[in-house]
Amino acid sequence: NPNKEKAFRDYFDIQDGQKVVMCAGLYFIRKGIDDFVKVAEKMPDVRFIWFGETSKWVIPHKVRQIVKKNHPSNVTFAGYIKGDVFEGAMSGSDAFFFPSREETEGIVVLESLASHQHTVLRDIPVYHGWIDNESADLATDVDGFVEALENILAGKSNKTEAGYAVAESRSFDKVAHQLVEVYEKVMEL
Repeated sequence: NPNKEKAFRDYFDIQDGQKVVMCAGLYFIRKGIDDFVKVAEKMPDVRFIWFGETSKWVIPHKVRQIVKKNHPSNVTFAGYIKGDVFEGAMSGSDAFFFPSREETEGIVVLESLASHQHTVLRDIPVYHGWIDNESADLATDVDGFVEALENILAGKSNKTEAGYAVAESRSFDKVAHQLVEVYEKVMEL
């Protein structure tokens, strides 16, 4: 939605042509917040925005320091934002970068894929079997993330349609039909 993308760009005062990489998650090392900042340090001409937050009382000192002051000027910790601004960010950013080290499924990843977004993920076991290098850019370390993002920003990688197909395969409707089939088979036993 162009109006939501404009709301996102206006909210963060993003200039025409400025490249933006976003993430959404809690403030935890497990979510890769440290690598998000390290990647941003290596890409100073790109704006990095992290959506989401965690009570400062429950996060470790190291993470609190990253969020408060130990990050480069091209990183914004936006906090919890919903509605048009967040929805506009999902499709209006140049890439969604989610360096999480551990996930149960990664609902925010599905949101990114469903938004036809360029998606960069840490290659972790939870994605094996449903997300691969055809539907997202996968990497294992900071240099790999930088390379993947640079390729996307240079127009050398576009996996958005394959990513969207993955999101479609996990839609509520399809999952509901799969569950009905399973329940019917179990009831026949």
